Amino acid sequence: MKDGKKVELTATGIVVNGGKLLLVHHKKLKLWLPPGGHVEENELPNDCVVREIKEETGLDVEIIGKPRQEAGGRVFRMPVPYMMQLEDILGTHWHFDLIYRCEMNGGSLRKSDESNDVGFFSLDEIIAMSDTTDDVKHIAMRLLKK
Repeated sequence: MKDGKKVELTATGIVVNGGKLLLVHHKKLKLWLPPGGHVEENELPNDCVVREIKEETGLDVEIIGKPRQEAGGRVFRMPVPYMMQLEDILGTHWHFDLIYRCEMNGGSLRKSDESNDVGFFSLDEIIAMSDTTDDVKHIAMRLLKK
């Protein structure tokens, strides 16, 4: 626990296509965010991010930078997250978020019951958004910079 608040494990996917970043408009938080969610019991974070992106956007993805070799025996190499961060969620709890870079490999874009909308956005569009976080803007600046 951090500051007496619960810490939950989450996984988020960063998907760039055609120079634009995939975002969903989260119904509960009322923010544009990359797709992701809570890691379920007995689920690995890398499996979670692929599942969450499919559920929230209809897209099939693959994590960029998957390990090229197995360790052997009872050890398995895991994809390394693009970044990890601790996020204060509405002052009630924390998300320890493993953020993976992903690429599309199928599916068709659609919104889910958890979102108001979904789409790909350019850097200029994201910078102009009033309903996203500074963190999302920084990620977009890093990945979409020309």
